[in-house]
Parts: sequence; C-alpha cells; structure tokens
Amino acid sequence: TQNSSREAWVAAEISDGIEVEGSIDLIIQNDDGSMTIVDYKTDQVKGELLNERARGYEPQLAGYVLVLEKLGMRVRDAVLIFADSGAGGTAFEYFVDNMEAAKSAAIAEIHAQIR
Repeated sequence: TQNSSREAWVAAEISDGIEVEGSIDLIIQNDDGSMTIVDYKTDQVKGELLNERARGYEPQLAGYVLVLEKLGMRVRDAVLIFADSGAGGTAFEYFVDNMEAAKSAAIAEIHAQIR
C-alpha cells in the first residue's frame, strides 16, 4: 500500500547557508519506504520540444530531491507529468534518468543565482 501527500511544502538547508524550499505537487511513499516525487505541468508543448522543456525542469525536481534527502528521505524517482502533451491529448510522463547529474546541475544553478 502506498501513502501520498499532495501539495507538500518542503524546505531544508542543503549546504552551508543555502536553503531550498518549494511546493511539491505530489509525494508518493513506495512500498520499500522510498519516495517518488511527481510534479504536474500544463505547458502546451509537443514532440521534440517536449523533451527539451522537460529537461529544463530537471534542476527544479533535483532541488526537491536534495531537500527530501536532507530531511532523511530516500527518493527513488522524480517524474514530470505534462497534462495533455502526450499522443492524442493524453498525459506525457518524463522521468529524471540521471538524478546525480540533475542534483549537481541544481546546486550549480543555485550557486549561480546567489552570486
């Protein structure tokens, strides 16, 4: 059985003096105790642009992962769901494949913004 939390506000200091906060649309606790983060998007993009747009959101998702990890949780997956960008107007799911690279990119982006 899975537990879930909708619209969860999270915040944590991920490194000295750097706090990340945000609202995660959905956090699902998997049977193994790990978490899956789901973020819904309403962007009206299709085809090749869809994957490019989804990759652009990876640092946001990775930031959420960093926060949850700092709070002692293990994150298994982070997924974007584009409401109606899939074939025939269905939802399109995008999973972050390389979370370690995404977390590094998120930290680099945070450092760039505070300089």
